[in-house]
Amino acid sequence: MELFGGLFGFAILVFMIVGQWKVNTKANKPGWAIFVPIYNNWVLFEVAGMDGWKSLLLFVPIVNIYFAIVAIINLAKAFGKGIGFALGLIFFSPIFMCILGYGSAQHVSNTTYFDPNTYNPNPPTGPETPVAPAMPETPVMSETPVMSETLVMSETPVMSETPVAPTEAPVEQNIDNNQTL
Repeated sequence: MELFGGLFGFAILVFMIVGQWKVNTKANKPGWAIFVPIYNNWVLFEVAGMDGWKSLLLFVPIVNIYFAIVAIINLAKAFGKGIGFALGLIFFSPIFMCILGYGSAQHVSNTTYFDPNTYNPNPPTGPETPVAPAMPETPVMSETPVMSETLVMSETPVMSETPVAPTEAPVEQNIDNNQTL
């Protein structure tokens, strides 16, 4: 029975090594770094978009739990995954690390990561903040304007040059009693 437990643990270790190796190579980091005890966490933090020196905080009790969770969330974001995938990495890391390594997810280098030290729920707005260009004031119309009857003021219909979408039917309205004809 002990032999089975040892083999099972060894299989999980090999599974985790292979998965993390592939994750490192997808992020253009050395795969062999997983075999160097402290450097492997340093590289994993860099792959997650964090400063490598923050991996040293994994040696501080209680603080290590916080930074490990933040690093895993950022690792999921670095590969374009969401919080659900991050939870999978937390609770089933060998499986989800292999999914990251062997799956179609690509490392995104221009991702904005969650940094609790610089988080601002109300980002500044003003002239220095880049703003998307404004939408044009005039709506986009078809090349040929469509003539339609809009209002009937007297017995003779009045034609308007207001363009309408080709799928709309012209509407006549009697102004005297507000009934649609």
